[in-house]
Amino acid sequence: MRCTRCKTDFCYKCGERFRYLKFFGDHYSKLSIFGCKYRFKADQPVQRKVIRGAIFGGKLIAAPVLGALALCAGALAVGISVFALPVYGGIRLYRHYEGRQTKIIRRHTPTFPVPNISLHLSHSFV
Repeated sequence: MRCTRCKTDFCYKCGERFRYLKFFGDHYSKLSIFGCKYRFKADQPVQRKVIRGAIFGGKLIAAPVLGALALCAGALAVGISVFALPVYGGIRLYRHYEGRQTKIIRRHTPTFPVPNISLHLSHSFV
C-alpha cells in the first residue's frame, strides 16, 4: 500500500515502511531484520528476534572479514603480476624473434637442389 501524501510504500499486514539494503535484505525476506513480522514466526516474537538478530550479527561480522580477504587477494594478485607479467612478456618476445629468425633463414635457403661442383684451379700460370 502507498501513502497518498508522502508516496511511501507500506506493508498492508504490519503497517511498517518498506526498507531495502542489498546485503541485509528487505521487507519480504523471512530472515532479515527488516522483514515483516507476519512472514516469519508471527506467534513467537522473541524467537523471531533472536534468530533474525543472530543472522544480522553474523552478517555484520562476515562483511569486514570478507572485505579483508578480498583486499588481500587483490594485493596478492598485483604482487604476483609485478613479477609474472615481465617474465611472460619476455618469453613471448623471445619466441616472436626466434620465429622471425627461422622465417628469415627459410626464406634465403633455395628450394631447388644445388649441385656441389667444386672448381679446381691450378696455381701454375707459367
